[in-house]
Amino acid sequence: LRNIHLQKTEKESQIREFLEFNFTQTEFENILDKENFDLLKDLKIFSKCEEIIERLKNTINYQMESFFEVNQTCCHLNINESTVLVREGIFKFLNFDNAFVVDPMWDIAITSIQLKLTELPIQESQFLNYYDEENFLFNKKRLEAFKDVAWKLMLHNLIKDFFYQVFIPVSESRRYRMLFLYETLRPFMNREFPGFNIVLDDIFGKFEEQI
Repeated sequence: LRNIHLQKTEKESQIREFLEFNFTQTEFENILDKENFDLLKDLKIFSKCEEIIERLKNTINYQMESFFEVNQTCCHLNINESTVLVREGIFKFLNFDNAFVVDPMWDIAITSIQLKLTELPIQESQFLNYYDEENFLFNKKRLEAFKDVAWKLMLHNLIKDFFYQVFIPVSESRRYRMLFLYETLRPFMNREFPGFNIVLDDIFGKFEEQI
């Protein structure tokens, strides 16, 4: 991952493009035809989830007003167990479809959350130290701010995935990963938005009943 991030680029930060890429995917009315959008509106939890999505977007945009990026490089931005291939001790990252030029701390934050390192502070520190020992203390201070935005964006995208699988059924393994990710994000959500779990626990706790 460090080697990828060390690749130089002359491009400016694409952080706004990255956020808009994600945000526009929950503009269901603009993306779906009327029949399918009406189908979503008929789901009893859809309007409540729209409110949650909008609040997540607004909070992220507010946080980004005082956000700063130190450097920019091409980042994967979707590192998880399905996008990493290990062969004979060599790591390969797959599916750069969501890659943007942003601060590499976004990759570190997303990866830390995906791997549940946020629950293991010693291992998270080791991960950060292996990534860049020279700048460990500097990156450790910055990581918390990036994680605080990253988990909200990941929850936003998870809700999006739930509704799109109404039209495009997902595999059992993909469904399991969605549930696993929700459980990973749930502690973050309960600390900042405790009311969300009333709606989202019902969705991801009763996955089949909602569709």
